[in-house]
Amino acid sequence: SSSNGDGDGDGDGNSDGDALLEGTVAAAMAIDNSYLIIQGPPGTGKTTAAARVIAEAVRRGRRVAITANSHKVITNLMAKSAAFMAAEGLSTGMVKVGGGTQLAEDLAEIEKAVAKATTAGGEGIVSVRGVKSARDLAVSTDGGSDRAGEGSDEGAGRAGGHSV
Repeated sequence: SSSNGDGDGDGDGNSDGDALLEGTVAAAMAIDNSYLIIQGPPGTGKTTAAARVIAEAVRRGRRVAITANSHKVITNLMAKSAAFMAAEGLSTGMVKVGGGTQLAEDLAEIEKAVAKATTAGGEGIVSVRGVKSARDLAVSTDGGSDRAGEGSDEGAGRAGGHSV
């Protein structure tokens, strides 16, 4: 098989990286009432692995929350996750909470990643919206309220029923 030698497990033919990524996703999906921590130096595929885990979790109907030490990190992971989901035909909704004056730019970055994935042939629909704070987080479209993960996520995505 061909390989670009990057070792990031992005499905590019690097069998060691791909096998490690598949194992990471399987381990994350097997977790019950615990956590999976991925640590490593820059360029080793942490974002790719996390994005693939998120895509699989959404495929299985799970909700996902992302937290990090900066909005840039969160936005980058949301963009990569959204691109994977769109490319794999998943439809979902995402909500970016916070970011201050940067929120509009963060949403544009995520939407750009989705557009690129769908232009490349992905058939998923990933809708993205932003709110200033968790107090503004009402995702129910049926007139009810869904505060910080309580209640139903029906209708969260334009063509799906999952929220990230």
